[in-house]
Amino acid sequence: MSTPKSLLIYFISLMIMVQIMGACINFKDCPAAMKYIEDFKSNSLHNSSLKTLREAYCGKSPTGRKVICERIPECYQPTDKNYCVKSKDCCVASRLLDTKNVKVRKMLRQSRCDQESGEIKVKCGFLLETEENFLKETLSTTTEADTCVTPNGLKGRCIPVKSCPTFSGKPVTKNYLDFLKISICDRQNRKICCGLEENVDHICGLDNAASVKIGKGKATVKNEFPWAVVLKYTDPKLVCGGTLINSQFVLTAGHCLLTNLVKVRIGGNYQNESKEDVEYDIIATALHPNYQRIPLRYDIGILKIQKVSYQENIRWVCLPSRTNTLPSNFTIVGNGQTEHGDLSNLQLKASVSHIETFRCEKTYRNFLDSYSDFIICALGVNNEDACPGDSGGPLISKGNTERWHVYGLVSAGVSQCSMGVPGIYTRVDKFLNWINFSMKKMLRTNN
Repeated sequence: MSTPKSLLIYFISLMIMVQIMGACINFKDCPAAMKYIEDFKSNSLHNSSLKTLREAYCGKSPTGRKVICERIPECYQPTDKNYCVKSKDCCVASRLLDTKNVKVRKMLRQSRCDQESGEIKVKCGFLLETEENFLKETLSTTTEADTCVTPNGLKGRCIPVKSCPTFSGKPVTKNYLDFLKISICDRQNRKICCGLEENVDHICGLDNAASVKIGKGKATVKNEFPWAVVLKYTDPKLVCGGTLINSQFVLTAGHCLLTNLVKVRIGGNYQNESKEDVEYDIIATALHPNYQRIPLRYDIGILKIQKVSYQENIRWVCLPSRTNTLPSNFTIVGNGQTEHGDLSNLQLKASVSHIETFRCEKTYRNFLDSYSDFIICALGVNNEDACPGDSGGPLISKGNTERWHVYGLVSAGVSQCSMGVPGIYTRVDKFLNWINFSMKKMLRTNN
């Protein structure tokens, strides 16, 4: 007997939800939830923890209430300075117990409370605030070797994951695991880049899909590619694109930094200003030191801008991992020319296919040299291709993942759209070390 299609779809959807959010199980089968209830009965459960318990609630069964256990941390992290709790139940205390730092040991002693009970108790909220201050002080004096840039573009320190407040004692959600993965700075020693004010829900590469057809390309819909940036120059006729890779940094082509830049615009899908657009000041720029236009080499640059807030129309794309295998198909985004030769008022997207590099070497034999290992060669699909106005814009793909990654930057190509001639894109994964070095340097030298 065959399974009805609708029922099969339901079970598949249910399996996906379980993987993403965690299983909805009986209250009594979740040790963390039972512990919270015991503390609630003894009046030792803080209001913030009670809120966590409510948010984990997922329904009822004949045997009682149900919760998503993965959403309930096994320790407390309240903000109330005077909240007194057993040291083993305080996330901060658990993180700090093994440290040998003199200041931290003193901080632990100062946090002791209710010593008459015979159990070691600490002011958990006091420890949380003191730990944040200590981390700020540590970040300001961190050696260059330990300095890193968090996925949100903040200055961080490469430390063991259990020592980082961003992850320790937090509910294990899908976003938590994704953010943890992209925060790794030392895989061998199990260290992650830990910064202040991190939010694990600010995940790179999340889009708002759907589109409408326009000409030989497709117009993007509102907020479809919220990391696409327009670079503004003193000459309004000049157009370059860029890609927001975290809250403070934009990637673009190196040749886009050679002319006087004014600001960057993020948040809309129109070439002309709209209500959704926000303009940000440029704090610093870095052009690759080996950049050369002819023959084409190292066509990549990075801008540090005012810190942006993660929201529906402003997000960042993911950087790729170092790999020898590239996706077969990409999407390009920008305000380039339409098939009529006009600069599009709408933000456009087009599909391109990855082709052998020798095709670009043959087409641009006077323009490329041995640097060709550092480019991606791609050809438009269905008469779609990048145009001059897209310079510096992103070449993106989801590959086999759920999130968009920027694999290339529009570098050079034909002077007209839809001619069946391949375009050249700077290959981003070949420059990850330089990108990280440049971000760290600008975080140190520019406020």
